[in-house]
Amino acid sequence: EQSLVRSCQQTLVGTMGSMAVSRILNKAGIPTGNAKYVGFLTDPRVLLNSPSPKKLALQAIVEAPLIEEVLFRAIPSAALNSFSSRSKTTSAAIPLAVATSGIFGYLHSGHGTEHRTLPLSQTVLGFTFWRQLRNNGLLHPVVSHTVNNALAIGVALPVYAKAQANVIADWEHNGGESDFTLVSEGTWKSRRIPPEGWMPKLDK
Repeated sequence: EQSLVRSCQQTLVGTMGSMAVSRILNKAGIPTGNAKYVGFLTDPRVLLNSPSPKKLALQAIVEAPLIEEVLFRAIPSAALNSFSSRSKTTSAAIPLAVATSGIFGYLHSGHGTEHRTLPLSQTVLGFTFWRQLRNNGLLHPVVSHTVNNALAIGVALPVYAKAQANVIADWEHNGGESDFTLVSEGTWKSRRIPPEGWMPKLDK
């Protein structure tokens, strides 16, 4: 069993390697990365109603690691252990790792939106976190996932916060209007409406 520090180091090495490949693919015209953040940082219409910087950081650093590791690693792993005999568990673990990592990556790819990407880093991380879970338990991938997201958010959040402030200020300057969307019974959420033909710059 390896230490938590070693697991975090392993995660960061995988992330840096996949990011290097992603940079090459991006230059070749193949968009990669987390489509959610690509949309946030490139499309003012998305950014206009995206979470506040504080809420985004909370989602990425606290909520996502715990929820995603339970859904994509812990539950499939527990099911594998419950429904497979010991002799079959090892051989079944690899296809399950491929499947869960692929789904994990796909859900970060912006499927069904105009900001689709090739989620290379997310898929690599999916394999890394699966291996950590199988070898060391749930705490390791949760902590590694948290550290990885914290570093990514630490780099992106200042850019995100500035871009969002610029977009909201421009929207208000152009007489921006809001409406309300029903989220659940008795719960309404305010939504900013982009003016027709509105496309402000993000880097004023």
